[in-house]
Amino acid sequence: AGELRSRVRFRDVSPGESSDESDSARKPHSRRRSTRESSEQKMIRSLQRQLDQLKLG
Repeated sequence: AGELRSRVRFRDVSPGESSDESDSARKPHSRRRSTRESSEQKMIRSLQRQLDQLKLG
């Protein structure tokens, strides 16, 4: 289980994905892509919110 968890965490924090997401969220001219990825970003935001709540708790 430990290996799987670390592997998933590494994939989540992979530089390419995270930078792409933040860029698409920041830059207005990439709205075309954001509309296609809006559902993914919503899921990612909800997951991040849950993680923050776990950290605070």
